[in-house]
Amino acid sequence: MSMLFGEKSKFALECELESPLDEFFNCKICLWANGEQIGDYERGSSLRVSASFFRDTLKFVSRLHDEALDGKSAETILKFIYEKLYEIPEEDVSVEELENHWQRYGKFLICPDGGPAFDGWLAALLVEMTGERFLWRYALGAAHESSLPTGGYEATVSSFLVWADQIIRN
Repeated sequence: MSMLFGEKSKFALECELESPLDEFFNCKICLWANGEQIGDYERGSSLRVSASFFRDTLKFVSRLHDEALDGKSAETILKFIYEKLYEIPEEDVSVEELENHWQRYGKFLICPDGGPAFDGWLAALLVEMTGERFLWRYALGAAHESSLPTGGYEATVSSFLVWADQIIRN
C-alpha cells in the first residue's frame, strides 16, 4: 500500500514498502511538488537509507538561508549549488575552500541523496522570510520551483519519519 505524506499538488513524499520485508525495508519512494514527481518511484530504495537521509535534512531547516542566493531564479540557484559542490574548479582551489563550499551550500541539498530513486535529480530547499522555496530539476533539464509555507517541508518529512520509524522499529 502506498503512503502519501502531504499533497501532490503542493509538496508530498510518497512511499510504498515492497514485499517481502527484509532488514533493508526495500521501498518505492519519490517526492512530489506542484503535481510533478521527483525521483524514480519504480527504481526504489531502502526505507532505512531514505529515512536516515530525510531525517538529516531536518537538521538544517532553520539554517537554509544564504544571502548569495537571495532573489535568484531556481535555475541560477541550482546551477550555482551544483557548480560549487560537484564541478571541478577551473582554477586552483584549496581543499579547505572545497570543504567550506560543502559546509555553506551542501545543507540546501535534498537530492541526489536519499537513495537510488533520486539518482540524477538535483533538488534544494531554501528558507526565506516569505516561506520556503523547493527547487528541482532532473539531470540538466529545466529548473522548477514550488513555494511552500514556512515549515511545510519539515511537516511533510516529519510525518513520513513517524511512519517509517514505526516500521523500522517493529
